[in-house]
This record gives sequence, C-alpha cells and structure tokens, in this order.
Amino acid sequence: MPVPGQESLDTEILRREPRRVALPAEHPLAARAAVRLDDLRGERFVALPASSGPLREFWLATAEFGRTPAIGAEVDNSEDWLQAVLSGRGVAMISESSARVYARPGIVYRPVEGVAPAVRAVVWRRDATDPVLRDFVRACVEAAAGARAGRA
Repeated sequence: MPVPGQESLDTEILRREPRRVALPAEHPLAARAAVRLDDLRGERFVALPASSGPLREFWLATAEFGRTPAIGAEVDNSEDWLQAVLSGRGVAMISESSARVYARPGIVYRPVEGVAPAVRAVVWRRDATDPVLRDFVRACVEAAAGARAGRA
C-alpha cells in the first residue's frame, strides 16, 4: 500500500513493517546500524516509474521529506532495482521482509528512522462479488494473523 486506484478498491491490512534503505555496501551510511531520514536528504533514489503514482511517492518517502528526492534511476522490476542500487545509481527504500527476500552480496539494508511503516495488504475491486475471492481474502487475513501469533 498504497496502490494506484486505491479509492475504488477494498483492502484488508495484513501486516505493518518497518522500512529499510538499500545501500551499496561501500556507501558511507552502510556502516551504521540504522539511518535517520535526514541522513538521506542529499541522496539520489532509485524510483518506480512515475505512472506508479502513490506507490512511487510512498517508497520515495515524499511525504516525510516534504518533496520528491533526487532520482538517480527509474526502474520497473526488481532485478533492475537491485542493479541500480549495487552500481551506486541511487539508494532505495524497501520493506523489512523484502530486504530478506532481496539479500544480495554488495547491498546492505539498514532500518530507517522517521518514516511510516510499510503496509502489506490484500487488495481487490470493490465491486467484486465472487465467493472464491471472499474465501481468498479470509485465508490471507487468517494466515497473516497466524504468522503474527507465531512471532509473538
């Protein structure tokens, strides 16, 4: 979340998790245990395409910065995203769980202080009436609740 067209969609939040910043391992901020948002103000960012709208703005922390940060690269897939960070074309925000999925040599992920958490949700068209969809949403919500209970 957010997703383009969200005003016409229904959502069930599954999880909230901290955001991290992806940095090339040789970046000066990579040596820190955590990074403050203010530490990233002068950085170039790897961004989703402008057509991603609110999703792009969220991952650029535009609301927290009060402006869109400088863009070093625009990408539309995870491999290009990783390569852009690795090659030093920009830093990028990512969710805590995605940082584990996209662990790569040469990239480090550090917690970012001063930004809202990432929100994972199941999203569907508001006018959808298929009972299979309702079962799927219920299964997602139950699985997320079970995962939270397992971590507690």
